[in-house]
Amino acid sequence: MNREIHVRICEKLRGKLLWLTRSSTRRIKSYLSRWCSWWVRSSQSWQYQELLGWFLQVCRDFKVVKIAISLLQESNEPTLIDLQAGLDFHATA
Repeated sequence: MNREIHVRICEKLRGKLLWLTRSSTRRIKSYLSRWCSWWVRSSQSWQYQELLGWFLQVCRDFKVVKIAISLLQESNEPTLIDLQAGLDFHATA
């Protein structure tokens, strides 16, 4: 099994979240968290923080990036690499 999630999966999620940006931040955060949790259960090899890190690499919407970073910070073990991916976006925005 490929260890890294395919870019198209993250792109589809990004599209869904961009559609949800018309909704509340809470709804976007809930959807993103449930998406990560589903993939963790389904893959049995990916971790929650790892999925958020991959998503941060393709997401370019400031509001959604902030939400993903907040989920990383709320999770038990946010990794420096995942947080750096989101912070790199902020530096270039």
